[in-house]
Amino acid sequence: MMKLAHQLTAALLATVCLRVSGVELPEGKLPAPAPAIVRDVAFDLDGQRIFALVSRDRACFLEIWKLPATSTGSFPMESCPASLQVISDGTLLLTGAGSPPHAPARWLTPEGMWIRDSDVIVTAISRQSYVRRVGLRLEWKTPSGVTTLPSGLTRPILLPKSMSVLGLLGDAIVVVDESGSVRPIATDLRDVESIAVSPDERDAIFSARRGNGHDVALTSLSTGKVDWIQSDPSDETAVTWAPRGNKVSYLVRGFSGPVLRTVHVPTGFQLPIDFRMRHISKVSWDLKAERFAVVSSSPSESDRIEVMNYNGEGMTRVRPPDKTVLIEPERLPEGAGEGVLVRPPTLLYNRRYPLVVWLATDDPIRWSSRRIEAWRESNRGMVVTRKANLTARFWEVLRALTWVDAASITIVSTEAVVRTEASALAALVPAVTILAPAPPGARASETRLGKRAKLILFRAGERDVVESEAARQLRKKGKGLSKRNGDR
Repeated sequence: MMKLAHQLTAALLATVCLRVSGVELPEGKLPAPAPAIVRDVAFDLDGQRIFALVSRDRACFLEIWKLPATSTGSFPMESCPASLQVISDGTLLLTGAGSPPHAPARWLTPEGMWIRDSDVIVTAISRQSYVRRVGLRLEWKTPSGVTTLPSGLTRPILLPKSMSVLGLLGDAIVVVDESGSVRPIATDLRDVESIAVSPDERDAIFSARRGNGHDVALTSLSTGKVDWIQSDPSDETAVTWAPRGNKVSYLVRGFSGPVLRTVHVPTGFQLPIDFRMRHISKVSWDLKAERFAVVSSSPSESDRIEVMNYNGEGMTRVRPPDKTVLIEPERLPEGAGEGVLVRPPTLLYNRRYPLVVWLATDDPIRWSSRRIEAWRESNRGMVVTRKANLTARFWEVLRALTWVDAASITIVSTEAVVRTEASALAALVPAVTILAPAPPGARASETRLGKRAKLILFRAGERDVVESEAARQLRKKGKGLSKRNGDR
């Protein structure tokens, strides 16, 4: 009976998905299923199973994997939680559903069965002790009572040993006790990206902006002393503290992909694991602090889950990617900045091909179904980069590639582009077509920017809708492309 209920729920969610997506399909034709996005991942208490929150086509599921790689169940969710937490008794807590994330939290058994829904919980250490959202304020609930947390506090972390809550208040990391008193720990910080606390609650690690990028620092919760770990030219983000011992990990995000760096705090000894041409979206430690689960994707593979020892050895693929494309993504040539280059699907000697420059708002190395669709169906080369990278040097390097047709360049932006921005791009690239969503209140239109440059604005919408429309425009432009590609 339970299995039938799950199947009916999944069918209903799929129907809702088709209605919500706004995509008109030919009669009798269904879209290809989208690859899954892994939203969060966690080990169970004994380290024998992996729980994964997965979304696909706007429907969400809880997947349970028995290690090394056996699926033991996939349970549809009525909403799409943002995070998954395994608390001290093995119970699962799903939080952050809705937009904004103000839906009640859901408690599940370790087998994925529903226990109950409760308050709008932000974080918890048990079913009796948690931080909840009540209207615009945060409350810390314990068996002995309720404490209202300071207005503006974010990133709360429960500290059960000292019966307090650590969080970010303005530009400072603070600790709040049961009476509501606030004690500053580290102050005058900029753009704190992540925080984690040691198991003994003596220290915290955080990533904050220092200079032109994010660096990682340790701070004592008793003295407030801040010690910055030796910095890297690249951003250092996504800090975690192992559940046991004195190991921390964080990501060093480079042009060719991130390095997952583990540091033994007392000695400073470091173990780097290179994830070349991969995007890491989640790192989760097991309770023994011997392994972590990593969620990653690449331009050629959708989300996958791997488990490995903290030194990078013994890697096991738990959840394979739903989609794999036979491409060889490359980092941009020297001097072109950060981004990914993918050559045309069919590349013949002594011929030039159109080029698409896709301006990403996420990590250019991350998997994107829409970018892959546009690349495969338009027979173009593609560069994925960010808007800030479009300098004169960038275009000079790309035009020097022997297979690039400099007279046929298309820029795809998933953010609105105003006329002045488009004119500035046309000054750098005289023969360019710019595809972008229309600004708020504006209609779809086509505007000439010069003899060989134009700006095409299409209807605005959610990012997925915008990327889908951009891919459609590229397919439209790509019809008959092979006939137009002449010899050099």
